[in-house]
Amino acid sequence: MPSQVSSNIGDGVYQTREGILFPVLELPEYRVAGIYSSFQGLAALLHREKPDIIITADTYLYSFLFNLPVILIRKYLGSKLIMKSIPFRVPRYREAADAIRKDTKSWNGCLTG
Repeated sequence: MPSQVSSNIGDGVYQTREGILFPVLELPEYRVAGIYSSFQGLAALLHREKPDIIITADTYLYSFLFNLPVILIRKYLGSKLIMKSIPFRVPRYREAADAIRKDTKSWNGCLTG
């Protein structure tokens, strides 16, 4: 997570470390070509810590898709990636499933006639 105030975590976001049973690591955040956010020294941190699992917010996912040193060290370590998201941005399961069913039905009608 960012070691300083971040543009990706708003003022109204409540954060706590109570009840967390895994290490939470902090690094300075920076923008890559104004396109996505990443962390300074992320590849070195992963190499040093050798995590089995990395949990990251969806806002930092591009760091694991486009940052070559991070991609290579993660592949070398075999670390699995878990994406977390802020719940108010994610629809409830039933709402998402209904929307997918509705969209699929409209496509099926187009495809069959």
